[in-house]
Amino acid sequence: MKLHLKSSAALLCLIQLAARTLPAQTDTLYGLQPLPIQVGAESTVSLSFPCAVKTLDRGSAALLAQKAKGADNVVLLKAASKDIRPTSLIVITQDGKLHAFQATYQEPPSRMDLRLLEKPHSGADADPQAATGKDQIQQQMQLTAEKAPNIHIKGKAGGLHARIDGFFVAGPLMLVRLSLQNRSVIGYDGYPVRVLTEDKKRLKRAASQKDPIPLLHNADKAANLKASEKQTIVLVFAKLTIAATKRISVLITERGGARSLTLHLSPKHFKRIKSL
Repeated sequence: MKLHLKSSAALLCLIQLAARTLPAQTDTLYGLQPLPIQVGAESTVSLSFPCAVKTLDRGSAALLAQKAKGADNVVLLKAASKDIRPTSLIVITQDGKLHAFQATYQEPPSRMDLRLLEKPHSGADADPQAATGKDQIQQQMQLTAEKAPNIHIKGKAGGLHARIDGFFVAGPLMLVRLSLQNRSVIGYDGYPVRVLTEDKKRLKRAASQKDPIPLLHNADKAANLKASEKQTIVLVFAKLTIAATKRISVLITERGGARSLTLHLSPKHFKRIKSL
């Protein structure tokens, strides 16, 4: 019994000594601040990431989310019904990073094409390739603005006249020249121009498949024109092809107004595309 008591006392001393010598726990739990995004029931929002999406999790079934076909770094978002409650969205990308979002309902959403960019490095750590890419896009846009017309697609709504007269390809880029003119005395305040692919014909009792095309430059720039003003916009997106049953649609939408219209690029226009 005495031996047992001595052994227990020694064990207790060892435990106390270990507790004193072990370092204190220094782990800290940090909260990830979710980024706000808006979704609508009648509009699809595209959310682009720097790398491929591995998994995504919705806080509620009221938020529809799926990866875009042919673009593993793009997530398409839409509200399942009108006036849904705020809900969360968690996205994990292939590089292991976790991205948190708070989705709220807004019709139409203030921005349709969202892009999550990596924090830029400064000084010598800056990525020269990214800067070169931006410069090249600017050069191709300038060339597109100066080229002679090679297609003619027109539309008008309440004094707003729109025309696509340029369709070009430059390496991995496609460029569309869009000209707008406000022939009304009322100023035109528009949302950023959107581009998407959709079915040419909608079958009865079948939903039309619409996939947003993320723009690579000025995706958030709104189309605003004063009375009698003209404006030329060059839309830049990744090179693609479409099936005979599909078309590319360019959406021009007025904020709180009825002067909205859509111009379509069909497969026949791809035969007229020119190289820069």
